[in-house]
Order: sequence, then C-alpha cells, then structure tokens
Amino acid sequence: MNETKKDANIPIIQDMLRCNAACAGSFAPKEFRCEEDAIDWLYRNLPTVRYAVKQTVNHIFSNGMTTGNDEQDERLDAWLYGYNIRGVTNYSVLENAIEEAMIYGKCGLRFLSEEDGLLTVNSRYFNAITEDNEDYYGFKNTIGYLLSFGKEKIYEVDRKEINFDRAAYEKTGVIVDKEKKLMILSKETFVSVRENPTQEAADSPLSYDRQRLELIKRIYERLNYDIEYDGPGRLVLRVNDHTGDIPEGATGASEVMNQSSTAQESRSKQIRAEATGLAKQIKESTESQVITVSNIFDKDITHLPRVTKATDLMPLLDNAEEIVAQLFAINPVLLSIGKMNGNVSMEKVIDNAMLNTIIPIREKYATQLSKMLAAHLGFEKIYFNKYELKQKIDENEQRVKIAGIAKLLKDAGYDEVADGFAEQLKQEIDPEKSQPIKKKKKKTLFGRKRK
Repeated sequence: MNETKKDANIPIIQDMLRCNAACAGSFAPKEFRCEEDAIDWLYRNLPTVRYAVKQTVNHIFSNGMTTGNDEQDERLDAWLYGYNIRGVTNYSVLENAIEEAMIYGKCGLRFLSEEDGLLTVNSRYFNAITEDNEDYYGFKNTIGYLLSFGKEKIYEVDRKEINFDRAAYEKTGVIVDKEKKLMILSKETFVSVRENPTQEAADSPLSYDRQRLELIKRIYERLNYDIEYDGPGRLVLRVNDHTGDIPEGATGASEVMNQSSTAQESRSKQIRAEATGLAKQIKESTESQVITVSNIFDKDITHLPRVTKATDLMPLLDNAEEIVAQLFAINPVLLSIGKMNGNVSMEKVIDNAMLNTIIPIREKYATQLSKMLAAHLGFEKIYFNKYELKQKIDENEQRVKIAGIAKLLKDAGYDEVADGFAEQLKQEIDPEKSQPIKKKKKKTLFGRKRK
C-alpha cells in the first residue's frame, strides 16, 4: 500500500474503531457517582448477598431483646412492637438499621420521642461532626451529626453559606438552616450504627474482596450477554484497499475535489454507518438469516475465537454463595449453604456457628444501640437475649422422654427396669453421683427367667 492509500484509510479505520466500542452492546464497566451507589449495585445484583444479610439479621434478633428485668421487659416489648410516627414498629426499624449497617457500613438511627419512636437515616444523608481532642491530641471527638433533609446527599449540599434558624430551634429544639437543607443532632438523639464501631466512616463488607466479587459479577454478566446475544464472537472487517484512494491518473477538477477533506469525511461517515449497520445485523442475527456485505469491505472476514469463555469459570460460581458468606464473616451453615464432611452433629455445628459468629455480632450492635435507647426509655441497659444451645435443648428433650418411659414402666409394675432407666438418666445428668447400673439376671422385661 502506498503512502496515499495509507493516509486516506487512517480516518476510516479510526472511525471503525470508535464504532466497535459503540456496537459492542451493554457489556461494559459501570461507572458510579459514589461508593454507596457501587455498593447498592453489588447488593442488588450479586447472588446471595440480600439473602445472607436478611438471614444474619434474623439470627441476631432470633432471641429478642431484654433489659435483664422481667417487669421492665414487658414495657420494652410494648415499645418495640409499638408503631413509630410512620406506622412502622420500632422493632422493624432496629432490624433495618442493622441491615443497612451491614450493607453500607453504617446507618443513622434517630430517636424522635418515646411516643413517635425511631427513624433510620441512610449513610448518604449524614456525617459526623468532629473536633480535635485537646486533652490527648492526635484524634478527633464526635460531638454531633449533620443530616441532610433527604433532597440532596450530604456531600452534595453547599455548606459555604448556612444560616441556621433560631426561631425553629426555640420552637422544636432542633438546629436547622433556614432553607431546610441541613440539621444538626446531638449524640443523645442520634447514633451512627456502624459495621466497624472503631471508626466513624462507613466500612462496608462489600468494599472488600473486590477481586472475587468483580469476577463473579463479570461471569454472570457474560453469561447473560451470551444468552441474549447468540452471536459469532469477534469479527474483523477489513476496509477495501481502494476505498478512499485517489484514482491513478486523475486530473479532472471534479476528481480532485472528490478527494477534499469534506468529501473524505462524508465517505468516512458512510463507511461508519455501514459498519454500524453490519455489526448490528451480525449481533442480532439468527442461524437462518442472510447477511450481505457491501463492496467497501474486503472479501475476507476474520473470526477471532474467544480465549476465555464464561463457561470455563462455572466452578467459581458454585462457590459464590460461600464467598458472600465469608465476606460478611458468617458461617455458611447458618445460611443453609456449604458442605460438611464426616459424621458431625448438626446441633453442635449450629451452636458453634451461633456462639462464634452471631453472638459477637449481637454484642457489637447492642453496645451501640443500648446507650441512646436505654437513656430515653428509662432502662439501665438493653441487649439481646441469651442464645439457648440447641444441643442442650435436644439433650433435655431426650431426658424427658427417658423419664416418661421410666414412669410408664413403673406404673406397669416393672420397677427394676424403671429403676434402670432412672439410673441411666442420673448418669447422663451427673455421672459422678450416679451408681453403676446393676444387671438383673432373674427376670426380663416380660417376666421370663433367663437360662
């Protein structure tokens, strides 16, 4: 190819490259305005995430909440199952606060009054107000919280000129600006429920392990794309060597004008339009469809097979649920997923998972909620009820069955056999105080003598 041909084809090739990106479909990296939007997308699209969060919250609240005093618990239950100003139970608001904290790293919880209850505030709409500690230095004290009214995200509100409304403060006790964009709340009426209580900033589990999450996301996207578009894959379309050339021996004014920049741009647009149409035809074609190619393209079309196929990565998707469980530090057995090897007691596995996973999570959130709630409701503290071990419950149920059998035998006149069951029960309850079970050789259960 001579220099004239090469120069004439460069803008055409550039246009086709731009067209290639535009014609490639919706399978492209997504851009998000902020971290919360990216996390929201992951929560709504990744498999098992919503299920894992919901199930974990269910486990956290599975034993209810208590003050440690039976009489006070009645008043606490009445408030928890009472309705807030929006007609939602305070119990549901607390569940939602922990759920959002698990997803986004933090969630605001606002106490209106004992009668009007609680409200949650999404992480996008509040920030902590801090000041330098002047006693120890090197860190900041949280002195309150700045909230957006919800019309704009907290980082989108212009704070250069804020005029607070003194009259509104004297009337309601809430510090708000005159334009009703921002408000300031104290730590007595607002708490930031955080996944990581050691820092004020949001620390979402979905911001970790991004490599595996991104891989799972892309595999599912690719599979969905392949199902929607059953196309041939990558195709290379070559522009005909003579497209855009100056004809040899051209001397006429019209022929020379035909090679002007305006004319070349016009031909370039025409080629780009044809390339776009052809790409769309191929992408949406079926097995029986006939596709025609104009003479602006070379006669040969090159097919580039895929190097990596989504189906080759299917084994990774088999572990996607366990990866999500690991992300939230939840034992997969609590989500009814994962594999167990060997002959193990399911009750022991669940007890171990609850004690080593859910109980620490309960304590983490209870310590954040207790101070504000207890102070407003008049309790010393509020925390989650103790978890009853399933293994112990099953053992007690078994003992009740044995005691019932012993009583039936006693009533039927089989005193010695009943005593044997009673002694067996003693050994299980307190092996040190029980006596060895004496075997009777004279009679069996049916009263017959043994030989």
